[in-house]
Parts: sequence; structure tokens; C-alpha cells
Amino acid sequence: MPQQAANSGFRSHKARVGCRTCYCEDHQREDMTYNVVENGRYHHETIAIRERSLGLPQSRMLAYMKDHGLQEAEPAIVKLAPTLDLILGRTYDIPHSEWKGIGRLAHEVLFQAALSAKGISEYSNSFQWFPTPSSWSRIQNPSKYFGSWSLSEHGRALILTPLILRRYADTSWFKADFLRRVNDVMRNQDHIPQELGSTDKITYAFGAIASAVSIVSVTTGANPDEIERLVIHGRKCFQSLQRCAAKLAEDDTTPPVVLGKRKRRITKKENPFLANCGLPNVHIGLHLGEFAREYGTLMNCNVLAGEAKHKVFKTWADNASPKNLMSYLFMKERMSQSLRLLVAGGFDGLDKYVKEALERLHKACPKLFRSLSPQIEQQQDTLENQTGQIISLTTQGKIHLWNSSRLRETGLNIPRHSSVRSDFGLRQQLRQAYAEDYSIENLVILEDKIHCFTSIAFDDESTRSKHRRTLHSGDFIAYGGHYMRVIQFMLHVFNGTKYIFFSAEVLVPADNPPKDRDPLLGLPLYKPSGHRVLRGLPRVALSSEYFVDFGNGLYMHCTWRVEDH
Repeated sequence: MPQQAANSGFRSHKARVGCRTCYCEDHQREDMTYNVVENGRYHHETIAIRERSLGLPQSRMLAYMKDHGLQEAEPAIVKLAPTLDLILGRTYDIPHSEWKGIGRLAHEVLFQAALSAKGISEYSNSFQWFPTPSSWSRIQNPSKYFGSWSLSEHGRALILTPLILRRYADTSWFKADFLRRVNDVMRNQDHIPQELGSTDKITYAFGAIASAVSIVSVTTGANPDEIERLVIHGRKCFQSLQRCAAKLAEDDTTPPVVLGKRKRRITKKENPFLANCGLPNVHIGLHLGEFAREYGTLMNCNVLAGEAKHKVFKTWADNASPKNLMSYLFMKERMSQSLRLLVAGGFDGLDKYVKEALERLHKACPKLFRSLSPQIEQQQDTLENQTGQIISLTTQGKIHLWNSSRLRETGLNIPRHSSVRSDFGLRQQLRQAYAEDYSIENLVILEDKIHCFTSIAFDDESTRSKHRRTLHSGDFIAYGGHYMRVIQFMLHVFNGTKYIFFSAEVLVPADNPPKDRDPLLGLPLYKPSGHRVLRGLPRVALSSEYFVDFGNGLYMHCTWRVEDH
């Protein structure tokens, strides 16, 4: 944030007028009703202000620029790119602002003020085994490693926390004093439903924060008006939590009443929770909708790619400690990109000796050869189905069927051995799946052996980086306009060609609107329909969904996301 402001010629966020998008002063930053249109900064106006300052005496010029939150010197970007908008050309970085900013501060309230000792233990235990989306890596234990969480871990934890609180938290998780502050502070606040109990209000506030962070953390576009509404609502709930923690800290640290003297009110410097309500991270929530109108999605302008490259540069520098660091890093980068192009075949038509050398390297040291190119560019062992889509199957251990109890759960009455003979019902379902999903009609099934698998792995071309994805039995998917819970994957051979299928149970809404959504988190609820299907597996129509067991036979569909790749 300070560097972006300096690049546009504005003062840092610590200044009295420290916002580079509007004229909000430091004491106004916690006001979520501040009019950023009427008091906004605009490109040509900023240029005119700087021009008017040129004819002023030095002392008056410095005061004039300070009052407008501008640096004295004109930024170099004006000369390098004079047509670039000084305001909208400097967007905010979502991973730092929302994930590590808002997310970290919200969790500090939870750990330092809200949760009791029992609550911290129960939360940490639940956090460790709580189900997460299949594409996520494991997040470190919050009770031990919260201070060393990465950007993405802060963002992902912010999604998990309201789900964990909604599923398992009760009054014993929270300090009694904090619950009393919740009732006092959140009373008569229009952004918090007043019919909720104190524990539910905490869960509701964390859900509102997660919803706000999620809508600006995806690479798909969203309505800017909806972004403004959710972000401002999330900021108000964030401030409410901070004020509850500040009130608790104030009561704990204020000296007792002395006869003839009034109790001293704790200051913002002494109470960080009170200061958090007016941080620049909180104020910029008023501007995110406008930047979404300009860029479509705010994640188009994040710094994660640069952070990843910076991590590589740091590793190179630490390993060599060269005298001329920049020259050394440029040399290593040229070498790295050249090897990457060599492995990808970029020089095959130019020098046959290079190609032969690479083939010898691949034969002699396949692991070293694979390390020269990123994982997403390496070829995978695959099976090819009739439609030309490339899919590979993996199994957990041997290729086998589930035990008899899981077989009864499928409803497909299949004997228990590694390759199975289909009965008439399964044969009919298989014939229908061939017709609808592979366009093979009037099929006479000659090969009646079906091999069952517990997982399937494939290169997901729906993502820009073509990440490797794995689906397991028990996962939830979106297929054909329905949500389903996967039972198992199947491989059938017809005329020498391998075809892949899956069996799944269809989910339906838990109730009629509005009872089909959770009243605290606003997420949709589903229940099993009892209807099981057998379908073909066209990969492009298959997407994994994040569902959480809500209890009582219900599943909550978590539509919140943070996309960190």
C-alpha cells in the first residue's frame, strides 16, 4: 500500500489525509457511510491541484500539498505514462488487504478475546480434521502456527472459521465476559439480526466477513453493486467484533474508581482492537466496488505471481550470496527460462544435437529432467476415452471394490470381487449412460466386467494453470445441473476402448425458500434424495463442489472461495 501511494504521488496511509482514492482523514476511516463519490479523488483534479501548487511560496506549497494528501515531488509515472489514471491505475491488493489484513485481525479477536481455553482447544481440534475443498493444501494448526500462516492460509482459514463455529460452537467455547460485551455492543445494530443469541451473533459476524472476502477473492466477475453491499456489511460486522474485544480489554485494564476521580478512558494506542476499527484496510472496503467496475475482478491485479517469483529469487540469493545480486538473478532467470523452453521443445527445429542431448538426459536421469519444467507442463500418464478427453485413473492401494456394507449403500447389488458381473439393472443403467454421455446407442454389451475405483485424477483444463485434480468417493460434484455425492468410479471396456463412469446420489434442496438456506451464514442446504444414477464421465462437465456435513442428514453448500492460483 505505501509503495502504490508513492508511485501515484500521494502520501502514505499514515498521513492525516492518507487515502489515495478519496480525501478521507484518519479520524473518519471507521465511518462506513463516508461519501467516497462526493469526497473522491479524480485524475484530472489531482493534476490541476499539483499545477496550482507550483506558483505558491515554499511554506504555503508544503501546507497546501499536505492538506490534499500529496507528496511535494511529482511522481515519475506521470512522465513515463502520462495517460495512466493516477487513481484507478493503482488498485488494492486483495491477498494482503483482505486475507492477511482483515482475516488475521478477525482471528486475533477470536483467539485473544472471544474463545475460552476450552474453546481454543475445541476450535483447534475441529480445525485440523474439518473437511476442506480438495484443491486446498493442509493448513497449519492455528493454536501453534497462527503467527506463521501464509497469505493463502489466512484467506482459507477465514472461510473455515464460520463453518466450524456454526457446526460445533456453543456458549462453553466463549468467555462469559465476551458474550456479555457482544450483547451490549451489538444491541440495536441494524446490520446484526437482533433475534440471534450472543453465540449466533459471533458466528453471523464471521460469516458476513467471509462472504465479503470471498466475493473479492475470485477470478470470476461479480456485480460491483453486490460487492459494495457485501463488503460494507462485512466491514460493519468486523468493526462490531473489534469493539466487543475493545470493550472487554477496556474493562480489564481500566483502573478502579478512585473517590473524587472519574475512570480514565483507555486510548486507541493502548487498545489495538479499538484502533483496528479505523485501519486503512477497513476504509478501502468503500472503494473495492469502484475498482471492480474498472477491472472486472479484483484478483486480476493481485501480487501472488510476483510473490512466488520473489520466493524463487530469495532462494537463489540465499544459496549463492553473490556480490552483484541483480546480475546474478538475471543470469539465473535466463538460464531457468532457457531450460524450460528446451524441455518444452522450443529449440527442436533449430539444433538437432540439443534435442538428442535432451533425449539422452531424459533416458539417463528422468527425475532431473522433470525438475527442469513446472509440474503443470509435465505430461501425465493417462487413459484416453472415446471423446478424445484425457483422463487417468488412480486407486487407493489395489484396484478393488468396497466392502459389502459400502456395496449395499450403492444400491447396485454387485458381488464382492475385483472385477464384477453386472446384473440386468446395472446393464440397463450402463446402456443408458453410453447413449446419453458417449452418444453410443443400441449398444450390445459384450464385455460385462466393470472395474471399480475409489478416485480419479486428471488435468483440470477449466483452470488457467491446468492444475492436477483428484476426485474421491464421497466427494461432491456438479453434474448435469444437479449436485451429487460420488459413490464410486467405474471403468468399462467396449470394443477395446476404455470408458469411464461414476455412480452418485443426487442431492435436492432441504426445503422450500427461504428455509433452504442457513439463517446465520446464508448458505444453501441440501439433503440426499435417495435417487442414485450411473453416468459417463465427460471431464469438461465435471466440477468438484465444497459441501459440509451439517448434521441431521443435511449438507451445507459452501459457495465461498479464495482463489490463490
